[in-house]
Amino acid sequence: MGGAIATLPDPNLGYQYPPNGTKTTGLEVVIKRPYPEGESNIGGDRTLSYTWEIHLKQWDTQGSLIEAIGLLSGDLPGDYLIERVSFMPPSEKLLTVEQCKIFIQEWAVAVPA
Repeated sequence: MGGAIATLPDPNLGYQYPPNGTKTTGLEVVIKRPYPEGESNIGGDRTLSYTWEIHLKQWDTQGSLIEAIGLLSGDLPGDYLIERVSFMPPSEKLLTVEQCKIFIQEWAVAVPA
């Protein structure tokens, strides 16, 4: 049983994932770093939001993503919100593996100096 985890963009490879010659087995997790989106507030500060995009793939046909999805969504702090979950079950006809994308939104307030 194996697995892989990557955060993109990678400092050395950018969005080139996976590196050539890589073979993943088990659970694969890819986290895309968010770009902040800002919105001005009446008091002069700004609310910054970040949407983390987490891709899960289960390459083991005997495995499942249910436990991993539960762990990701179970105990999030109050300034995080699951915005959307997109699930794709495995398909023998399309030769695909079980996959899930989870979009988690995070907020922060930036006060001017």
